Amino acid sequence: MSTIVTQKLQTDIKIVTDAFSLMRHEALDIFNLYWKGGVKTDNDALGSGAAATLSTKLAKEDIVTAVTYVDQIYKFFDNQALATGDYMATCQLMTHGNVATPALVSDRLEEYGERVKQICQDSIDQYNRCKEIENLYNSSEVGVAVSAISTQTVVFGAEMTKDQLISAVTLAQNWQTFLENAAPGTADRKVTLGKWESL
Repeated sequence: MSTIVTQKLQTDIKIVTDAFSLMRHEALDIFNLYWKGGVKTDNDALGSGAAATLSTKLAKEDIVTAVTYVDQIYKFFDNQALATGDYMATCQLMTHGNVATPALVSDRLEEYGERVKQICQDSIDQYNRCKEIENLYNSSEVGVAVSAISTQTVVFGAEMTKDQLISAVTLAQNWQTFLENAAPGTADRKVTLGKWESL
């Protein structure tokens, strides 16, 4: 097993788990902004199909779709049942928008739209990184080599244990499944994130 491969895998996983930790908290903040920060009220005042944001080009219905998506992100990390959906398509819509309002509707909707756009872009970025992690794990000798060691043994050439590696690869697979309109099942993914905080 190559030290270079295990170190790259560890570095890539650390980047993803750190980003996921931030994403989990941001999802909850965006959810609360919608329900408690006045975004729902501002959005409800718009007509059906109306443009809601100037900078991100989101429509009234996109604002509602976004709160559903951020709720699912939080549930993904918090061991709760998930609703399946084409979240990759949702993220692509939210990052590009589809209808622009000619004038600012409200500062709250603008802030919400910007934060939704960013979390959706982060979701796509992490999806791509998760694919790279899974591909590196499966295409190298790492998967075979770690199968022969005990759970708390440190992987050769890295600081991560077998348990940390396996749980992170599973997390990467689950994130891909989640965005690809399939149910990854429940798991306490916060525990996996916690395992990586110390590295």
